[in-house]
Amino acid sequence: MKSVRLLVLVCLALVLTSCGVKQTWAIFGTWQSVEGNEVIEFTKHGYMTLKNDKTEIKASFKLVDPRNVQIYFGNLATLELQVSVSDNELALIHPDGTVSKYVKLK
Repeated sequence: MKSVRLLVLVCLALVLTSCGVKQTWAIFGTWQSVEGNEVIEFTKHGYMTLKNDKTEIKASFKLVDPRNVQIYFGNLATLELQVSVSDNELALIHPDGTVSKYVKLK
């Protein structure tokens, strides 16, 4: 019986430390677009800022699960994106399949 409990605890620990869980926390910080001058910042307080040369957009966001984020633009729109984080690279996958890639600044 003790070995079964130990096995369950080990399996639970492995699940909690998987890559999927890491992605939730890895999104926080400032990211630079690999294709241009766009910068996006995700804060631990649930706010994001998107900046380029001419525009600055602020919105709130919610991590739906380790692989999806919802961004709320007030009454205008809600955007749900898939998130993929590896090392210092962030990929945001839009509903139409296009991918926005970023590298970590901070």
